[in-house]
Amino acid sequence: MNLLYGLVLQACIVLGTNHSCKNPVPINIYESHNECAVEGYLHARELHINEFPTIPQNAMLSVKFWCEPVKKQTI
Repeated sequence: MNLLYGLVLQACIVLGTNHSCKNPVPINIYESHNECAVEGYLHARELHINEFPTIPQNAMLSVKFWCEPVKKQTI
């Protein structure tokens, strides 16, 4: 079975014992799990760089990502 991998990203803000997470967002489809995982780390890094300055000073940004297997469709 040929598979592709869909990168899904989710960002959460943690403030003390409270946390708020955005809905998971599909990003892109990749040919291999490794390519998907590497892109996940790169997207998480960019999210930290771009979003961290916008959250409260004592809060933490948490980024979770995963690669969902997707069946490759033949035409």
